[in-house]
Amino acid sequence: MRRLLRSWFVVAVVVVISGGSNVVAREAGLNTFGGKQASPVAVTVIRRFGAALRVAPSSDARVKKMLGCGAYLQVISGNAGWYYVRYTDSVTPTTSGWVGQARVGAANTPLAVICANAVTFQIGQHVYTKVASGCLSLRVTPSRSAVYHSCVSNYHDYVIVNGPLGVGQDDWFQVTSASTGIGWALAQYLRPY
Repeated sequence: MRRLLRSWFVVAVVVVISGGSNVVAREAGLNTFGGKQASPVAVTVIRRFGAALRVAPSSDARVKKMLGCGAYLQVISGNAGWYYVRYTDSVTPTTSGWVGQARVGAANTPLAVICANAVTFQIGQHVYTKVASGCLSLRVTPSRSAVYHSCVSNYHDYVIVNGPLGVGQDDWFQVTSASTGIGWALAQYLRPY
C-alpha cells in the first residue's frame, strides 16, 4: 500500500509540474504542443530574401510559396529546426507549410531596417546576374568554398529552382540555365527582371 501511495504521489507531482510549465509557456506567448519543446505562437520572416514555405520540414522539399521579408506566420507546431505555420495575406487564401526556424524571428521584430532592401524571388522566376567585377560562380553546393562548374558574366539569365538557403550570413538560390545546368548562386548577385 505504501509503495502504491508513493507511486501515485510521484505521478501527481509530475503532472502538476508539467501542467504548470505549460501555463507558464502560454503566458509567455509560446505553444507547448503536448509537452514538447515550447515554440512561439507567431513568427515573422526576418531574412532579406524571404523564406520558402515547404510541403515538408526539409530544404529539399517542394516549395509551396515564397514568403517575403516581414511576412507574419502563425505557428502550429515545430520539428527540429522547422516550424509548421499558417500564412494568410490579401492575395492568396490561407495556406500552411513548413518554414526553417533560421529564417524567422519573434513576431514583434522591428522590420524597418531588416526588410529595407528586401527581394522575393518565386520558384520558376527568371533573374539575371549582376556583379561589380569579374563573373558570378555557379557552385555545386550553397557555399563560397564549394567547387564551381561555371562562372557567368553579368546579365546571364537564370531560373530560380530552390532556395533561399542561409549559410552563415549568405543567402543562396539554386538556379539553372540551358548553358550552365543547375547549381547554387549567391542571392545578393541576382536581380529580378
